[in-house]
Parts: sequence; structure tokens; C-alpha cells
Amino acid sequence: NVRAYQAKCPHAGAPLEQGAICGDRLVCPWHKAAFNLASGKMCEPLALADLKQYPLRIEEGRVLVNPKAMSAAAPIGSGAAAPVYVVLGG
Repeated sequence: NVRAYQAKCPHAGAPLEQGAICGDRLVCPWHKAAFNLASGKMCEPLALADLKQYPLRIEEGRVLVNPKAMSAAAPIGSGAAAPVYVVLGG
């Protein structure tokens, strides 16, 4: 499987090519945010957003990436009046 994601971490712009692949996760080199390699979804903070994914196709052994990011899928249960919780303090 080949996927194309944004090159910089959405948290602070770290270059993800310098990150580490650990199992099924890509780990940011600066603050250790973790993203699922199959979906680009954020698994562990410090990032607060998923990675943007770009459509691609493979032609004659070359990977061609469209520079326009795909739209994010709607979260499961979106539109429902789910409660929101915020924890403050320490």
C-alpha cells in the first residue's frame, strides 16, 4: 500500500521524514506525536489534528501525487449531539 501524507507535523511543523516508524505508527521527531500509517489519524498528542492525505496513482512504476489534499472523512457520529468534556487543572 502506498499513501501520501503532508510532510510536516500539524503540531509544530516538524519534518516528518525525520520521524520514526514504530509498528503501524509514524512518530514525530520533535514532540513524539504519533499518527496511524494506514489512515493518517492522530493516535497520541501533542498534535491536535490528523495528517492531510493526498490522492495518488501509480503509472509505469512512478508514484504521482495530486497536490490538492483529500477532504477529511466526517467523524463517526458527526451531527449527533454528543457531550463535550474539558479537563482543566493539574
